[in-house]
Amino acid sequence: MRSNQCQADSKRIIEGEFLRRWGFCPDLGNPFEGYDLDKETRLEQVYVSAPYVNDILGGHRREIRGVKVIYAERGFGKSSLREIIRRQCARMQDDQGRKIYLPLVYGRDAQDSLACDSHSEMVIGHHLIAIVSLALEQLAPCYDRTTAKSLRDNPAFKTAIRVLDSVLYSANVSIRARAFIAESRPWYTRTAFTRSLLSVLRWFKDSASSFFSKSPVDTRPKAHTEMPSHNDIVHCLTAVAQLFQLLGFERCVVLVDEVDENRFVRELGPEAVSRFIKDLVTETFFRSPTSLFAVRFFLPETTRNLLMKKYHFREDRDIPITLKWQEKDIRTMLKRRLLAYSNNEVDSLNHLAEGFDIDSVLVRYSNLSPRRYAQLAHTVFRNHFERVNTYMRQHILTSDIDWEELFNRFKLIAQDTVQKSIDDLKR
Repeated sequence: MRSNQCQADSKRIIEGEFLRRWGFCPDLGNPFEGYDLDKETRLEQVYVSAPYVNDILGGHRREIRGVKVIYAERGFGKSSLREIIRRQCARMQDDQGRKIYLPLVYGRDAQDSLACDSHSEMVIGHHLIAIVSLALEQLAPCYDRTTAKSLRDNPAFKTAIRVLDSVLYSANVSIRARAFIAESRPWYTRTAFTRSLLSVLRWFKDSASSFFSKSPVDTRPKAHTEMPSHNDIVHCLTAVAQLFQLLGFERCVVLVDEVDENRFVRELGPEAVSRFIKDLVTETFFRSPTSLFAVRFFLPETTRNLLMKKYHFREDRDIPITLKWQEKDIRTMLKRRLLAYSNNEVDSLNHLAEGFDIDSVLVRYSNLSPRRYAQLAHTVFRNHFERVNTYMRQHILTSDIDWEELFNRFKLIAQDTVQKSIDDLKR
């Protein structure tokens, strides 16, 4: 165990020292460590926009409405694009500096929480209730004491809360969403359900963290036998729209992503993914000209033909966007990533290569996928540092490291290291 820890420490020291000498900022880490979105710390600095981002948004900032579907192959940046759009929507303000859009991400975590046993039992109500729950969670921080005082006597606000309270009492909405509904009602108008719920919520807040840390349990929701009718759920969505308008937002933007990564379909194929998402893609409520919800779907390319042929998704009505990149885009992504992690000192890897154009190798191997070029670069760096570490173990005592001599010996990345990295990824 101690030997493994020493080796890991040695690799981190080598990586930090070489990154510094190559011109990168060691405190920012390996520039290719975060090729997955959940690890990317400098997304907006390294991301390259595309002309169709404005089409996805809807052109002018006040025209984000309706439904748009974006298809892309795995590794082509669907989730990165979704996150960029979420951040843009969250920042947009009107002339008075008030936020315009309430962005929601209906992704893997929310999909995993659906109260259903399998994708074959999924109905539109599961998706819509999840979206209602997400919206209420996002609105909860906006409902402070000042806002509460001004809204509690507002007839529209009271009506919206009453609708949500009456429909969602048996539905699978999150604890935070239930808390918002319960706390939003004056005590004398609360139902027995909300009064008992408040006491449970207060207990949960005080006790749940320690309870679950001591007694791990399966916290996945159980499938409910009752599901509110479609009309009732649409009334809930309308009530949510009233709430976010009263709290200062003009429209809610729902970003649907990671539909092939949830617990229902992650081990299955495109057929199951298409079945999982078909009802939400074809839901007419979001296509109404008066709907205050805009929906953007980020779907795997493999679902496209199935949605069209089997589930009759009409591309003539909702013209889809296919996410593709050109070689110049990949080169620009590489350049921006290097600049972001080097305080604008490094814009190419060619000065690190032993007599070959490593930038072109990365671009050629990527097949125009942003993830693939970053994966290869990450593997090249890892294999190069492993070579340095192996040499150190064989020839140098830790206390006698001459970093200047070591760096001069290994400052250039060999072509066989790149080939080994390509072979590693192919396996």
